[in-house]
Amino acid sequence: MLPHKIYEEDKFYEKCKELRARLDAKASNTLFPKPEDAKNVPMDGLSLFMSHTWEKIRTQKELNLPDQRIMVASLRCNELRDEAITLVDSEGNKLKEESEKKLV
Repeated sequence: MLPHKIYEEDKFYEKCKELRARLDAKASNTLFPKPEDAKNVPMDGLSLFMSHTWEKIRTQKELNLPDQRIMVASLRCNELRDEAITLVDSEGNKLKEESEKKLV
Protein backbone atom coordinates (compact mmCIF):
# COMPACT_ATOMS: atom_id res chain seq x y z
CA MET A 1 0.00 0.00 0.00
CA LEU A 2 1.07 3.53 -0.58
CA PRO A 3 1.13 5.93 2.38
CA HIS A 4 -0.92 9.11 2.20
CA LYS A 5 0.77 11.56 -0.17
CA ILE A 6 -0.01 14.69 1.85
CA TYR A 7 0.57 13.40 5.38
CA GLU A 8 3.54 11.11 4.70
CA GLU A 9 5.07 12.56 1.56
CA ASP A 10 8.58 11.12 2.03
CA LYS A 11 7.26 7.59 2.63
CA PHE A 12 4.88 7.99 -0.32
CA TYR A 13 7.71 8.76 -2.74
CA GLU A 14 9.84 5.96 -1.30
CA LYS A 15 7.04 3.43 -1.83
CA CYS A 16 6.46 4.80 -5.35
CA LYS A 17 10.10 4.08 -6.17
CA GLU A 18 9.70 0.53 -4.84
CA LEU A 19 6.55 0.05 -6.93
CA ARG A 20 8.29 1.41 -10.02
CA ALA A 21 11.09 -1.11 -9.51
CA ARG A 22 8.55 -3.95 -9.22
CA LEU A 23 6.98 -2.94 -12.53
CA ASP A 24 10.21 -3.92 -14.27
CA ALA A 25 9.69 -7.39 -15.77
CA LYS A 26 13.35 -8.25 -15.15
CA ALA A 27 13.24 -7.47 -11.40
CA SER A 28 13.44 -10.39 -8.96
CA ASN A 29 10.20 -9.35 -7.20
CA THR A 30 8.34 -8.21 -10.29
CA LEU A 31 4.55 -7.97 -10.36
CA PHE A 32 4.48 -9.62 -13.78
CA PRO A 33 4.40 -13.40 -14.10
CA LYS A 34 7.56 -15.15 -15.13
CA PRO A 35 7.48 -16.55 -18.68
CA GLU A 36 7.31 -20.12 -17.39
CA ASP A 37 4.32 -19.23 -15.17
CA ALA A 38 2.44 -17.20 -17.77
CA LYS A 39 -0.62 -18.57 -19.53
CA ASN A 40 -0.55 -17.87 -23.23
CA VAL A 41 -4.15 -16.83 -23.68
CA PRO A 42 -5.06 -15.30 -27.04
CA MET A 43 -6.54 -11.82 -26.86
CA ASP A 44 -9.90 -12.90 -28.29
CA GLY A 45 -10.24 -15.56 -25.54
CA LEU A 46 -9.13 -13.36 -22.64
CA SER A 47 -12.64 -12.42 -21.50
CA LEU A 48 -13.74 -16.07 -21.55
CA PHE A 49 -10.59 -17.13 -19.63
CA MET A 50 -11.17 -14.43 -17.00
CA SER A 51 -14.87 -15.21 -16.58
CA HIS A 52 -14.10 -18.93 -16.13
CA THR A 53 -11.40 -18.09 -13.60
CA TRP A 54 -13.74 -15.89 -11.54
CA GLU A 55 -16.53 -18.48 -11.78
CA LYS A 56 -14.14 -21.10 -10.39
CA ILE A 57 -13.18 -18.75 -7.53
CA ARG A 58 -16.84 -18.10 -6.73
CA THR A 59 -17.89 -21.75 -6.78
CA GLN A 60 -15.01 -23.32 -4.87
CA LYS A 61 -15.54 -22.80 -1.17
CA GLU A 62 -11.83 -22.68 -0.27
CA LEU A 63 -11.23 -20.02 -2.96
CA ASN A 64 -14.42 -18.05 -2.32
CA LEU A 65 -13.66 -14.51 -1.23
CA PRO A 66 -16.13 -12.97 1.23
CA ASP A 67 -18.62 -10.47 -0.06
CA GLN A 68 -17.83 -6.86 0.83
CA ARG A 69 -20.99 -6.54 2.93
CA ILE A 70 -20.01 -9.60 4.97
CA MET A 71 -16.51 -8.21 5.48
CA VAL A 72 -17.86 -4.82 6.64
CA ALA A 73 -20.39 -6.48 8.96
CA SER A 74 -17.71 -8.72 10.46
CA LEU A 75 -15.39 -5.77 10.98
CA ARG A 76 -18.12 -3.72 12.67
CA CYS A 77 -19.20 -6.64 14.89
CA ASN A 78 -15.59 -7.18 15.96
CA GLU A 79 -15.23 -3.48 16.78
CA LEU A 80 -18.42 -3.54 18.88
CA ARG A 81 -17.28 -6.73 20.63
CA ASP A 82 -13.92 -5.15 21.48
CA GLU A 83 -15.62 -2.02 22.83
CA ALA A 84 -17.95 -4.13 24.98
CA ILE A 85 -15.08 -6.23 26.33
CA THR A 86 -13.10 -3.09 27.17
CA LEU A 87 -16.10 -1.58 28.99
CA VAL A 88 -16.82 -4.78 30.93
CA ASP A 89 -13.15 -5.22 31.84
CA SER A 90 -12.85 -1.67 33.17
CA GLU A 91 -16.06 -1.98 35.20
CA GLY A 92 -14.98 -5.41 36.44
CA ASN A 93 -11.63 -4.05 37.55
CA LYS A 94 -13.36 -1.23 39.46
CA LEU A 95 -15.61 -3.73 41.22
CA LYS A 96 -12.65 -5.95 42.03
CA GLU A 97 -10.75 -3.03 43.56
CA GLU A 98 -13.81 -2.00 45.62
CA SER A 99 -14.41 -5.56 46.77
CA GLU A 100 -10.84 -5.79 48.05
CA LYS A 101 -11.42 -2.67 50.17
CA LYS A 102 -14.91 -3.38 51.50
CA LEU A 103 -18.00 -5.52 51.01
CA VAL A 104 -19.77 -4.67 47.75
